[in-house]
Amino acid sequence: MAPATKVEEKKKAEALPTQGTVLVELPADAKLIIDGQPSDVKGSRRLVTPQLDPDTNYFYNLKAEVVRGGKVLTETKRITVRAGLVSEANFTELVAATQPKPANVTVQLPANARLFVDGVACPVRSFETPKLEPGREYYYTFKAEVVRDGRTRSDSKRILVEAGKRVNVDFRDLVPVSTASR
Repeated sequence: MAPATKVEEKKKAEALPTQGTVLVELPADAKLIIDGQPSDVKGSRRLVTPQLDPDTNYFYNLKAEVVRGGKVLTETKRITVRAGLVSEANFTELVAATQPKPANVTVQLPANARLFVDGVACPVRSFETPKLEPGREYYYTFKAEVVRDGRTRSDSKRILVEAGKRVNVDFRDLVPVSTASR
């Protein structure tokens, strides 16, 4: 198991049978680091190794880095390369992690309770937020109001909401469960 030597982008159609090919897919604005060395590879590319011993496995440590919301997101892969074969380094997980997506919110309320989200009456108990940037924290203020025995009871909760996550907000304890007396 010898380390792989420098890999280069090849503009020709095919690699030689004594070379390995690496198909790399990453976001257009991501940086690719190959065995600790920065590269100028952008987007999806076909990379070709120097000549390799056909009976030996070679390895590359690839790291993709992209900045989203002021945070550096990274994904690392160790790939095996052999002469005459094609290896893939697909960073679609990193791509997906960088795309804005909504959060799913479900609110549990006592019967006949009213719900307010950020001060606005909300008629639904389950909804999808607008698309949110991954890696950022968003907060919603939920308020529940219910009238029991002529009195209005309310409770508010400030809840963290993040891209692609499910959030459950529970106000069922707003009205105490009454016990039957004999």
